[in-house]
Amino acid sequence: GLTVGLAGSFNRLVISNGATINNSDGYLGYNSTSSSNVAVVTGAGSTWTNFGLYTGYSGSGNQLVVSNGGVTRSLGSSHLGFLPGSSNNQVVVIGAGSQWTNDVHLNVGNGGAGNQLVVGDGGVVRNNEGTLGLNSTSSSNVVVVSGAGSLWH
Repeated sequence: GLTVGLAGSFNRLVISNGATINNSDGYLGYNSTSSSNVAVVTGAGSTWTNFGLYTGYSGSGNQLVVSNGGVTRSLGSSHLGFLPGSSNNQVVVIGAGSQWTNDVHLNVGNGGAGNQLVVGDGGVVRNNEGTLGLNSTSSSNVVVVSGAGSLWH
């Protein structure tokens, strides 16, 4: 697996210029002390492939940005705000050709509150099954899809 912010904060992963990372599970903000970690996948051919992806497993304020034709793929499920207390995490998929594909589930607010998915300017998010606010602790989560060609499918 790959963890950005196991217990620490303000760590950054950048995948760009056609680079590829493949791992089992990916975590942004694993522990409750791991906040404000960022992963950026940007540029055509840049790809991050995971089995499962957790943006805010237990931490808060973590962010995934997929832009300028970058691609993030989860062969299993992805969760934005996984455990209760994992709040205010964000995934942004922006720009033509930018994609976040989940072969199984996408949960925005699995257990956490105030998490946000933003899809804009031609970005695309795909999943087999999607949920906004899965559990009783997952309130005030938001999905925003805007701009021509933008899609949550």
